[in-house]
Amino acid sequence: MKKLAVFATILTCGLLSFASQAAERPGPEPAKAGASSLWVAIGASDSGFDGTYWRTDLCVLNRGSGPANITITVHTSHGPVSATDQITGWGQAIYYDILGQLGETKGSIQVTSDRAISVTSRTYNDQGSAGTNGQFLDGLELSEGAVAGETFVLMHLYSDGGWRSNLGFQNMGSSQAQLSVTYYDSDGYQIGSPVSVALAPGRVNDSTARFPSGYSGYAEVQVTAGTGVQGYGSVIDPITGDATTIPMKF
Repeated sequence: MKKLAVFATILTCGLLSFASQAAERPGPEPAKAGASSLWVAIGASDSGFDGTYWRTDLCVLNRGSGPANITITVHTSHGPVSATDQITGWGQAIYYDILGQLGETKGSIQVTSDRAISVTSRTYNDQGSAGTNGQFLDGLELSEGAVAGETFVLMHLYSDGGWRSNLGFQNMGSSQAQLSVTYYDSDGYQIGSPVSVALAPGRVNDSTARFPSGYSGYAEVQVTAGTGVQGYGSVIDPITGDATTIPMKF
């Protein structure tokens, strides 16, 4: 397993030693105790359109008083790549450019732990000395995803005037998932024919479904097979490369 560089670690006990403070920390343990498995739909460390360069920082927060042993796995087109770390009780670790650290360019991110944790991520366009702009993707549990027979929408999409809206879908489940994506304009009229998206377990697909050029509207996503499917939209400014996350709505 590769050793990860931690961008920042913040302990609630401040500058004092963890051992002397952990038992004194006020507040209850989280409602969900025990082992955790959370998924971030997609992470990147690669160049994109219009001179963009995308990176992902991953944040993991230990929700308990004891140390959390975590495994970070990036699920790629050629298989999973993993690294391990330990986060002290009530501590937080931010892993800068997590995919770059693991030598990967794109994939979904799974974080497992022997204790309760919370996971978030920031994927951003890194322009060096000119700064960054980016978007937030949450860490979700399997139970928060859509299952066969359910439908969700991705709204607030537009791909005109140089703007583009990318759609991404990720399978948190252990079996193949199948989706049917139908596009609608702002007046509710269907655009073209539905698009089929297949998702292998653990994998993300952000290239098959793209909101049609010249329209604003929304996408309706029907899950026809599988469990634990999450979806998102990414609306990208053509001038700044700034991306806005569109969460799925049931």
